[in-house]
Amino acid sequence: MEDRPVRLKVQILPYDDCDVDSFLSLLAGARLILRYAADDGTQVIQIRSFKKHQKPHPKEAKSVLPAPSVESREKTLPAVKGTPESFPSESESKSESVRTELRLTPPPPEQTAPTKPKRETWVAQACDAWSAVLGQPHGGRIGKALKPLVEKHTWDKVRPIWADCCAEAASSGPEFFTPEKFASKFLVEQARWWAKRKPPEPTRYETIPQRMARLDDERDAREKAAAAH
Repeated sequence: MEDRPVRLKVQILPYDDCDVDSFLSLLAGARLILRYAADDGTQVIQIRSFKKHQKPHPKEAKSVLPAPSVESREKTLPAVKGTPESFPSESESKSESVRTELRLTPPPPEQTAPTKPKRETWVAQACDAWSAVLGQPHGGRIGKALKPLVEKHTWDKVRPIWADCCAEAASSGPEFFTPEKFASKFLVEQARWWAKRKPPEPTRYETIPQRMARLDDERDAREKAAAAH
């Protein structure tokens, strides 16, 4: 490409206040690019490792810019003021990047033995309701029997009916109450539970207009009865 710092700044860094010519000198000092003047005076930039990292298309048109001469290739540019006078070689840069990557890579986590999954909260609560009135719970049976109900109706709806049935079984006969029996008759128990807790019918109160109309009717009836006598 042509070595035109002003044009490159407009194309690459149009809004930055920087000196692109100094940047190019840094790259040349690091032997990443080669800046040279052709025989016709054209200033040219060559990327030294372009073919190593890029694979142009076989039918790509060849560059019209002149190639650098042997003197240009062997010429070493002076160090730029305010920058290091020497730069690491490509192999040294790769080695340093590998060392940095190894330092930044966290160590693998320690292998720990798998922990036994905790019992679900609703299973624990169901066992607590059973043990409170019926003694030692059958955790496996309770969880297996109630799981379809919990998945269908949620535990918040199953829990009060389950606790009520456990309490009734403790007084009527625990030997006839099982988790499987509760699951099979859940809809019946649910209807019975709601029937016991059905709120009473609201008391009907007479509004003021209704009271005035009733009093007027009663007065008219009394007046008619008095006129008839």
